[in-house]
Amino acid sequence: MKLTERQIKLLKNTFLDYHQTSEFLKMPLVVDRAEGLYYWNTEGRRYFDAIGGIFVASLGHRHPRLIEALRRQADQITFAPPLHGVAATTLDFIEKLGSVAPGRLKYIKPFSGGSESIESAMKFVRQYFKQTGKPHK
Repeated sequence: MKLTERQIKLLKNTFLDYHQTSEFLKMPLVVDRAEGLYYWNTEGRRYFDAIGGIFVASLGHRHPRLIEALRRQADQITFAPPLHGVAATTLDFIEKLGSVAPGRLKYIKPFSGGSESIESAMKFVRQYFKQTGKPHK
């Protein structure tokens, strides 16, 4: 695809994952929009998104039910820091997740993202083994 001078200038000031900028500029891809299972570049060429938007778009891009749920949530509250209280929406999520969790797995610790979740899971595992007499495991 052909890049504009503006795009080239901005790309030279951007860190790109997995590519040197000089290599990326030889075969650039600037995505303009996405819908369902596809991306379109700024020239209108369609690309199949075979990795689900790096795992965050497993329902496809701009799924109508998901967009509507996001709109409803944004109209109500966009963020409630868990430091001083809890959002009613968070309690709804805990109730729903607990209703489908097997057995006694009803305790839920909500997180804001994957990194925080993984870090906490590692800490929970370390604490478990420490409390069960296997601190080196």
